[in-house]
Amino acid sequence: YCSFKYLSGEAIGYSNWAGGEPNNLGTEDCVEIHSDGKWNDRSCNEKRLIICEF
Repeated sequence: YCSFKYLSGEAIGYSNWAGGEPNNLGTEDCVEIHSDGKWNDRSCNEKRLIICEF
């Protein structure tokens, strides 16, 4: 289980995991976002195509 905080120390309370996720199968310490916006935990060793927008 991971917890994230803002720089102020306030907890971030949002999640959007897909059903059954995060399941931490093996060493899934990274996340991907499915086309429906749901999150899935993935292995950080898997190569994936990404697009980032800030």
